[in-house]
Amino acid sequence: MDALSPAQRDRLFFRLQRVAHRLRKRADQAMFEGGGITVAQAAALGIIARSDGATQRHVARALDINESAVTTMVLRLEALGLVTRQRSTADSRAMVLRLTPDGTIALDKARNAFDAINAAIDAQFNDRTSAALAARLDRLWDAL
Repeated sequence: MDALSPAQRDRLFFRLQRVAHRLRKRADQAMFEGGGITVAQAAALGIIARSDGATQRHVARALDINESAVTTMVLRLEALGLVTRQRSTADSRAMVLRLTPDGTIALDKARNAFDAINAAIDAQFNDRTSAALAARLDRLWDAL
């Protein structure tokens, strides 16, 4: 029998999945309690807020998800009164997204919820170990 690799021996895939699931679950709960939106919706609002004239394609690329998923999300955000969609003057196929005043409020509430999640993460790492973990996660992302 072949020896186990360090990743197999330490069950890294399982541990990464477990932590990612718990983070997503806790963050979604905090987001929903704070502003009635999900983490993905908050991320989309943040991208829209930072990008003057963001399109659905831009949001999809930034979130690394399918455009069809962004379309569904944007329709939901529009129904909640958090974003507006307007046909682009540069590309008639594209929709330009903008936050409404309620969208700005929801994003501020989401940032407060993220602050609590980040505080829990910060409690586990110092500056050096946090930076090292971030760099290794980025390397893993690039390798996959």
